[in-house]
Amino acid sequence: MVRKKGQITLFVIFGALILALILAGVYYKSEISKLANENILNRRVALPAQTAKVQSHIQECVDDMSLRLLYQLGSQGGLLRVSEDKGVSNEDLSIAYGYYSGKNVLPSLEDFKKEFSGFMNAFLPQCLYTGVFEKVSITPSTPVTNLELFDTKVRVVVKYPVQAQEGESVYKLDEPYNVEYPLRIKFLHGLSEDIVKKTASDPKSVDVSYLLGLDVKADVFPYDAKTFVYSLEDDKSVVQNNTYRYNFAVR
Repeated sequence: MVRKKGQITLFVIFGALILALILAGVYYKSEISKLANENILNRRVALPAQTAKVQSHIQECVDDMSLRLLYQLGSQGGLLRVSEDKGVSNEDLSIAYGYYSGKNVLPSLEDFKKEFSGFMNAFLPQCLYTGVFEKVSITPSTPVTNLELFDTKVRVVVKYPVQAQEGESVYKLDEPYNVEYPLRIKFLHGLSEDIVKKTASDPKSVDVSYLLGLDVKADVFPYDAKTFVYSLEDDKSVVQNNTYRYNFAVR
């Protein structure tokens, strides 16, 4: 009789343990599922193919658009839209003034950054929709672009959070998109400032000996009877076999 009572007690204990394990399993399964969902939202897990394609397409947009824009800004003296009062313009070129009527009007590096970031923020969403993504619904936010200029390179950082829904799963792509190029834009702008200062001290002459001593190839040519264009070509700033140029006009 005592033995039978002991067996009943053991059954009760084992039953309680099994129930506890089942409840614990349900709880931890819920917690694991919750953690997995958080990881997906924070991109800590591998993305499915089509969602990863969205991410890759945005990076390609940033890479291509930023490089084209940096070269265009250099060739135009730091401005994308050059009006008549800001520079010279015809069918072949548009170049901002660096010196005009006795004043230094060279667009600053901050102007350069502002022009760059404004264009990137405005047109990056259009580039996103040039991609073809099967079975993925995209909800983009507003991009924020930052251009960092160093002595020997530039860095582009774009924050462009995008929510992608593939099936019943939702993924938040919120890591910044970065790209660097070996372009000495800061250095070239400094040389342009020096040339403008020399022009201000003697507007009617060109210091050829100074230009020949620079670490870049410097050319100057007439645009019209009163206007000259300076072009600084830097063989240490080359991307995809294209040498970077920084141009500006003086009048």
